[in-house]
Amino acid sequence: MQRLALEFALRAGLIAVAAGAVLAVWRIRAAAAQHAVWTGVVAAMLLLPFWIAWGPKARLPVLPPPGAQAVIPEAGPVMDATPAAPVRPHSAPQAPTWNWSALGIGVYLLGVGALLLRLAIGMIGASRLTPASCVAPVTVGVLHPRIILPQCWREWPQAQLDAVLAHERAHARRRDPLVQWLALLNRALFWFHPLAWWLERRLAALAEEACDAAVIGQGHDPRQYSGYLLDLARAVERAGMRVNATAVAMPGSYLPQRVRKLLAGRMPSRVSPTRMVCAGVACTLASALFAAGSLDRLPPVQLPPLLLPAAHPPGPEAIPARRLLAQAAVPQAPVQGAPAVAPSPRFEVASVKPATPLGPRGMQGDAGGGPGTNDPGTWHCHNCPVFWVLSGAYDVALYEYIGPGWVHQVRFDFDAKVPPGTTAAAFQSMRQNLLADRFKLAAHRENRDLPAYELTVARNGPKFQEGVAQDDSKPAADPSLPLKRDKDGFPILARGVSMALIPGHGGIRSDNQPISWFAHMLSQQLQGPVVDATGLKAKYDFTVSWAFKEGGSADSITELEYQPALIEAVQSQLGLRLTKKKLPVQVLVIDHLEKTPTEN
Repeated sequence: MQRLALEFALRAGLIAVAAGAVLAVWRIRAAAAQHAVWTGVVAAMLLLPFWIAWGPKARLPVLPPPGAQAVIPEAGPVMDATPAAPVRPHSAPQAPTWNWSALGIGVYLLGVGALLLRLAIGMIGASRLTPASCVAPVTVGVLHPRIILPQCWREWPQAQLDAVLAHERAHARRRDPLVQWLALLNRALFWFHPLAWWLERRLAALAEEACDAAVIGQGHDPRQYSGYLLDLARAVERAGMRVNATAVAMPGSYLPQRVRKLLAGRMPSRVSPTRMVCAGVACTLASALFAAGSLDRLPPVQLPPLLLPAAHPPGPEAIPARRLLAQAAVPQAPVQGAPAVAPSPRFEVASVKPATPLGPRGMQGDAGGGPGTNDPGTWHCHNCPVFWVLSGAYDVALYEYIGPGWVHQVRFDFDAKVPPGTTAAAFQSMRQNLLADRFKLAAHRENRDLPAYELTVARNGPKFQEGVAQDDSKPAADPSLPLKRDKDGFPILARGVSMALIPGHGGIRSDNQPISWFAHMLSQQLQGPVVDATGLKAKYDFTVSWAFKEGGSADSITELEYQPALIEAVQSQLGLRLTKKKLPVQVLVIDHLEKTPTEN
């Protein structure tokens, strides 16, 4: 909420500054033209929150890379043999914490409610106005403007009546009551922004000036017309009241300034169509830029690893961090006796080739090997989309990836030799370096608000049973044999865990798995995080299947037509409920990725 309010305030201010600059550059002095421009700013403010939340964004890569001006690969720290002094924790009384976010929302809603109530009272008062309750001419009616004259209008000379009617008819023709209502609504919704208050006052003053210019344009004498305005203002002052309603009254706002302009003859009423069109286009483009533009970070600059000294309190001889960054980019002569910098983990031998046809098991992708498997010395990913390797290298799901879409279609055969004793973390770094070396990958992480789902138990409780521990000694299926499938066409794996999308329907089946595993499988299909809020701690047997558009296949995994069917199947078949909400999620943003890898 705070981020939305801050972003709205900044973007709205920039739009207003751009509108003011356009009026100044094109020297637009006519009140009617200025009124039209600032009305557009009010409309932009009312639409801006919806655009920020759901509208498209145009990313502008102008910010520096995250963290620092350069990204330095981490190297292992040098261990210090000096034992650290024990730190004794001490307890201190904790002051009560305030929920400032809830307090801010409460204050905002209180202000909105008060101003909306005031606006509603003004509209009701305007609808009940009669000649007996008015001491000056007014134009009321948001959708259907009507002019109300005071009871003394019959005593006016004909010239005054003509001038008054010309002024009020200009208000009705220009729809000034509607614009004023929009400005008051904008002020009520965004009362925390000074721009909303300024726009309401500015539009009221410009509306009166525009109507004054219309009266003078019909041939009325400026001095005589100024006298009428002053007479009406004295009548309001003698009555000791003014019209407290959503309406525009002829004496209006800023009367001294209006009279001075009338007497000085400074009432420009027309602007050339060319200048008005140019100003409108410039304001529209500026508003679209400031509403849709989103500053993005430049790709990080890769520098050689930097070995930092052991953690000691900094002394006078400490080198500034900025100088360390500068020195890291310059090759340094080896220091006698200094330990060597550990190189970033890489495969001993790696091969990337265009994908071969489907293997004997008929699978569209076959990956295996590496640390923790039966074949830790080699790793392969045959007929695999690039995203499979990228997902494993950076531990990201489909919904956590922001980058080109071809990574889901273009397939390769990856083969690599893994050094003995490689850890899981080092294995992940090896795949990252493989993508950087062969595909020139550059990426960074950032937080974004994404659609998410909360998994809870439905009203009638779960409809599945606790599982039975599996026999891990049972051999896995022979990869050279065709994959067995059940009557619905889903693959049957050795240890009873599978997920598949086949033409017309999909399914998830597992034996003796926790709810967290099932939530992870759902997140892949729903393309968003699934948070386990069931409170179920055991391991269970799951079987759920759902239908979707005929002719679908595993290649259509990014389509959304089967998601409602999946959500309904989870509730009806398993007794679990999926509720949609928004959560901040860390995503991987691809800054650069080449489609063709370098040669082996």
